[in-house]
Amino acid sequence: MCFHSIFPKKKHIGIKRISFILIFNCFLYSLEGQINQYEIDTIDIKSDLFYHSDHLGQINYDSSSLRNANKQSIDHFLSKQSLAFIKTYGAGSSSTISLRGGAATQTQVQWNDIPINNPMLGLNDLSLIPLNSFENITIVAGGQSATNGSGAVTGFINLKDDIKLNRGFKLNSNFNIGSFKKRSFASNFSYSNKKFGINVGTDLLSAENNFTYPINGVQKTQSHANIENKTLKINSRYWLSPNASLNAAVWFQKTFRQIPPTTTQNRSFSDQED
Repeated sequence: MCFHSIFPKKKHIGIKRISFILIFNCFLYSLEGQINQYEIDTIDIKSDLFYHSDHLGQINYDSSSLRNANKQSIDHFLSKQSLAFIKTYGAGSSSTISLRGGAATQTQVQWNDIPINNPMLGLNDLSLIPLNSFENITIVAGGQSATNGSGAVTGFINLKDDIKLNRGFKLNSNFNIGSFKKRSFASNFSYSNKKFGINVGTDLLSAENNFTYPINGVQKTQSHANIENKTLKINSRYWLSPNASLNAAVWFQKTFRQIPPTTTQNRSFSDQED
């Protein structure tokens, strides 16, 4: 009886010792793991606030860059010369711009710092804007609503035909013939003296856009896709003093476009006038 009563007690004591040793070793390992911690100095990251972003995301095209592109519309020029994404829907169709992934309604188009976005649509068809008579084009990407008002969420494009003093008489004109019976004529007249300056630009464009395209293995000729565009821009300025002037500007434009049939239509009778 004594043997059986003592043996379980020794076994119970041995289990307690083993448990105590294991727990103690765990504390040793946990304390040893905390020895390799190092303290480093606090790093402060600071930046100055941009009060004006004239040179942030801004691209300028002067008269020398535009001189050889007068026969183009602004959508063709920007698609080749800038990082702006131009959404075009084919010859004779509309073209819109996208800056920084935004919609066309979020990019403001200006003429001499005056917004010219369509008040009904909130955007502009860039295929209808010729480059003739513009002296400078500025593209600014990034939010500009605070400085340029609504419609400039992703940026803006400023088209300038600024008048400078004492330039005398200047006359430029060109005539171009292209594929699909495309004809274009552009002329620009400017005059300035010590007090007064005027700039007159005219553009005429016509095209039938009768190109061919494959559909279901058959070559089809585009029909009912004529376009006619007439543009007249007049910009005048009178200097009251070296720091003050009066400016008057007029932009007249008339466009007639035939809307071609879709791939599921045989004929189309739809037209559009702008």
